[in-house]
Amino acid sequence: MARSFVKLMQVNPGFNQDRLLTMRLTPNFSRYQTRTQLLVLSRNILRRVGEVPGVQSRALASNFPFSRVGVVSGPGWTPFQIEGKPQSKGALAPAVDITIVSWAYFQTIHQPILSGRDFTEHDEFKSPSVAIINQTMAHHRWPAEDPIGTQISFDGGDHWIKVVGIAGDTKEYGLSQPVNDEVYLPDEQAGFTGNLVVRTSADPTTFSLLIRKALHDIDPQLAIDQVATVESLEQEWAASPRVITILLGLFAMLALAISATGIGAVMALSVNQRTRELGVRMALGASQPSVVRMIVGNGFRLALAGTIVGIAGAVALTPLMSSLLYHRPE
Repeated sequence: MARSFVKLMQVNPGFNQDRLLTMRLTPNFSRYQTRTQLLVLSRNILRRVGEVPGVQSRALASNFPFSRVGVVSGPGWTPFQIEGKPQSKGALAPAVDITIVSWAYFQTIHQPILSGRDFTEHDEFKSPSVAIINQTMAHHRWPAEDPIGTQISFDGGDHWIKVVGIAGDTKEYGLSQPVNDEVYLPDEQAGFTGNLVVRTSADPTTFSLLIRKALHDIDPQLAIDQVATVESLEQEWAASPRVITILLGLFAMLALAISATGIGAVMALSVNQRTRELGVRMALGASQPSVVRMIVGNGFRLALAGTIVGIAGAVALTPLMSSLLYHRPE
């Protein structure tokens, strides 16, 4: 369990979680009833937050790594089709997890663009629809070809979206969770997203009040909650495996202490009950070392029998324990 936990915490999440502050934004939708109004709000948020001293980069996203909502709900599965690759009759359509992000998202969380290009401010509603896929999806859906320039559709082919980039994989839903096929869509084309992600030049918690003030300068009715750093969210996610590892470690040490104390007590009682016998043996010529070897040998046989039973129990319980371990491919 200890080795498993150490391996788990050494997993590369695929982005840089240092100095990332997140918060959920909920506008008064009675004031923002059209797509254009929400787009203007998004642009104002990015502009105003970017003006806060100490903010290095900022972005909006429908989900981000280790978000509480994402970890609880897990990845979404939206069916899609690839242009020129019709599905076999009766086969289920492939599905992907969709994340809507603003143009500065990958720069903000330091998620690398491996091929193609990033989103830009020019990927607007009236521009050709574009998407970025992750590396896992590229390998899974286009194993022998370059997906850049191909098109995908989420509405049965009525509307096609061009793949313009491949992003590195990220552990969106926890370090132990597998990476899923993922498509990123620009918010200018896909709609308003309610999570603000900010990279700061220093401790991100010290910027919370400044960013709140900047947001309320835009709209005093903008609700702001779930303020947290990504680093704290990762530690929150790791709390469960950490507690399990610590508890099992404590139980193991307690079991070892009880076993050692028990063997010592049994041996002390045995020697005390055999005092007369041991005296007779020594009176008849038994040497002190031979008597000591006899007593220690009895204790050793007792410990050996317990060890054999313990190993058998460990082997029997291995399938149950394996579900608690993180198996990282080497």
